[in-house]
Amino acid sequence: MTKEQFAEQQDSLEAQISALKEKLYTLEAEYIKANQPYEIGQKVKLVDRTLETIAEVVGYKLTYPNIFVPLFKKVKKDGSVSQNRAYVCNDTKIELL
Repeated sequence: MTKEQFAEQQDSLEAQISALKEKLYTLEAEYIKANQPYEIGQKVKLVDRTLETIAEVVGYKLTYPNIFVPLFKKVKKDGSVSQNRAYVCNDTKIELL
């Protein structure tokens, strides 16, 4: 095998990998959109043991066994969305506003 043949096969395989990654990304996006429990941009109240936080859903992350993890950002007092994330624990209740 020459250097040119190796480079050609490597480029071909990398193109196939990138095509499959793009296909997987679109499949995950369709799955999230079809099964999301909260709409993106919807405001919710996160109730922990003693703390209540108003947050907005900014997206979703899909973990390994296909579990939805909503991503929240805190809402400021003036109603705009902060850059700080609001983290959710297992015992946190999520209430719609």
